[in-house]
Amino acid sequence: MNRVLSIIRTAEFIVVACCVMAAAVGFSGSSDSAALTIKVARLAFTPSVLTVGQGSTVTWSFQDDARPSTTSRQLFWSSGRLPRGQLYPVDFPDAGDFNYNSLPHPKMKGSVHVPMRATGSPKLGWTISWTSRTSTPTTRRYDVQELAPGGTWTAFRTNSADRRVIFKPEEHGTYEFRARTTNVPRKVHSAWSSTLSVQIS
Repeated sequence: MNRVLSIIRTAEFIVVACCVMAAAVGFSGSSDSAALTIKVARLAFTPSVLTVGQGSTVTWSFQDDARPSTTSRQLFWSSGRLPRGQLYPVDFPDAGDFNYNSLPHPKMKGSVHVPMRATGSPKLGWTISWTSRTSTPTTRRYDVQELAPGGTWTAFRTNSADRRVIFKPEEHGTYEFRARTTNVPRKVHSAWSSTLSVQIS
C-alpha cells in the first residue's frame, strides 16, 4: 500500500510540474549569476551573444589591459573605457535585441537578446509582456508587431507606454509577436526581439 501511495504522489508531482511549465511561454532568465556575466578579455566579449529574461542584470567583467568599453549602439548604456578588474552591471527590463561594441575597438561586438514573455493557456488566453517594469519611464516607449494566422506583420502597439496585454482573439491558430524598445531621448530603437509564438484554441 505504501508503495502504491508513493507512486501516486510521484505521478501527481510530475503532472503538477508539467502544468506549471506549460503555463509559461518565453524565456524566464537564469538564476545562475555566472551565466549572466560577459568576460571582456583579449579584445573580445565572451559570450558575444547572450539571451536573458526580462528583468535580468548582465555584468561585464573587464579582464583586458587595453581598456575597452561596452557601449550600446543605441546608447541604452555606455561604460566608458574601463581597466582590468572593473565590473559594469546593466539591467535589462525591456524586450528587444540590444547590440553593442567597444568604442575604442569597433571590431569587438556583442548582443544581448531579451525575449517577450507570455503566461496563460491556449483556451483561456495569454498575458503577453514586453517589459518587467511596474511603470514606464518617459525615456522608454515600445513598438510591438503581430503576425496573425495567414497574415503579415502588422503594428500591434506603436510608441506605446503599455507594458503588457491580455490576448484572447476569436480566431484560433498560432499568433506571433515581436517587440523593440525605444530610447526616447536618443530617438533610436533596439533591434526587434526574437519571435514569441502563442496558440489560441
